[in-house]
Amino acid sequence: VELLERTNKRVMVTPVGEEVLQHARTILQHADEIREIGRQASDPSSGVFRLGIIPTIAPYLLPRLMPLLEKHFPKLELELYEGQTHQIVHQIKQGELDAILLALPIEDDQLEEYHLFKERFYVATPDDHPLAEKSYIEVRDLRPYPLLLLEDGHCLRDQALDVCQLAGTEEYSHFRATSLETIRHMVAHHAGITLLPEMATRDHHDNIALVPFKPPAPHRDIGLCWRCSSPRKELLRDICATIKKHDRTLLGKKS
Repeated sequence: VELLERTNKRVMVTPVGEEVLQHARTILQHADEIREIGRQASDPSSGVFRLGIIPTIAPYLLPRLMPLLEKHFPKLELELYEGQTHQIVHQIKQGELDAILLALPIEDDQLEEYHLFKERFYVATPDDHPLAEKSYIEVRDLRPYPLLLLEDGHCLRDQALDVCQLAGTEEYSHFRATSLETIRHMVAHHAGITLLPEMATRDHHDNIALVPFKPPAPHRDIGLCWRCSSPRKELLRDICATIKKHDRTLLGKKS
């Protein structure tokens, strides 16, 4: 059968070629997993470990997570890849990553999920904003104030939109950021208010007030995912247990 269609300018994969390519990728992934089974049998906690992590977690969690994993799994060689949820989910399903750290749920029958901890949201406002004077915020308090949000593709945007829907407010329609740090600086310069996840509130920023929600506070669930066929399940569960044991430290909470 013809797998490639060639012209004088380009080469394209035919529909049959695409189908063959998908099976070939699966075969290569399984071949890698067979090799991994052999290596893991001799030393389960060694070798390269490729971790994908979303941008709204990476800069806040990794500085504390990496030393923790290096201490408890000294033979593990960490490789880190930052990407939006849809990107790292695609990568792990293609066998390019061993695990992904992100907001749950994913609800994919090819992936196993392990819940690690809940992360509360805070309202970030300029320090002279009317909401900054409150001890806590109820969701309905947000109604008069549009929120600064991330651009499409970030799961945190979808979670913030859920809060907007509960509050009866909207997003600020003339601005969408590519990172939480951009939004934080916008808030500091009196451009609006936003929601920040708990890990992003550890570093003090001048001119910003961080106000908690009245319980039960809106939150997101953070977890680790891996392929159901992964030969490293025992190691992955050990990593999850280590993270859960030190979750307060990772979130920057006091003992």
